[in-house]
Amino acid sequence: MDHSSLIVSLHDVSPSTFERVRCQMEELAALNVDRVSLLVIPHYHSQERINENKEICEWLKRLQADGHEIVLHGWHHGSSKFKVRSSKFSPASHWFYKNIYTTGEAEFLDLDYAEASKRIADGLVIFRELNFEVKGFIAPAWLMNTEVERAAKDHGFLYTNTISELIHLPSGRRHPARSCVWSTRAGWRRICSRAWNVLLFDQLERTSPLRISLHPSDLEYPAIWGQIKRLIYAAMKKRKVVTYAEWMESFQKGAINCAPTRIGLNVGA
Repeated sequence: MDHSSLIVSLHDVSPSTFERVRCQMEELAALNVDRVSLLVIPHYHSQERINENKEICEWLKRLQADGHEIVLHGWHHGSSKFKVRSSKFSPASHWFYKNIYTTGEAEFLDLDYAEASKRIADGLVIFRELNFEVKGFIAPAWLMNTEVERAAKDHGFLYTNTISELIHLPSGRRHPARSCVWSTRAGWRRICSRAWNVLLFDQLERTSPLRISLHPSDLEYPAIWGQIKRLIYAAMKKRKVVTYAEWMESFQKGAINCAPTRIGLNVGA
């Protein structure tokens, strides 16, 4: 891809969020966003599995046929009881990321290789049953350790990413690309998110790709959702919308240069 790419991703797609994400996709279509990377959770919070809901499965199949991308987004998305085997972060830091930073949504933060591989495999079984073509794995909240990254690579994924990097798994090459993302859990978070993303958007104006990451809860707050649509509209005047997979395939061909980045515990929003 050239230096004018825009990647719009929609996180936490599941039967529980279906009505909101469907509405978001309709509004994105009205903005002429014809490529979205949809981060689908196979068994959201251990409730209804994605393949048990025919309506959302058929909807996702239609979107994929129209050029949108389906991405594996964890297994159930919640935090786990497993302890990371190699991390520079203290138990207190892990507690912070799991309970304050994400309120229990850091499923892959502290998984070891075997458990991460199992959950990824379980998700792929469901996706293959549904004939979803999947090239990317993205951990819930972008939080993962190097064991998880290795497990995703061994399952044959083309890429993963964090809040600040795009990672080509076959080669290990990493490309810096910070994402705009909003936090809606509290009023002060919503106010800060709106101010921060205006500044971040301006800082990222000359970078590629520009990433805008959405969550179902964004739709519930008109000020947040209105800002998101305005930023996407402004970005589309200068950029071509692509999926993560499309951008990474170009990256794989060597069409994009990248800066080396130290591998560590990848933390996201």
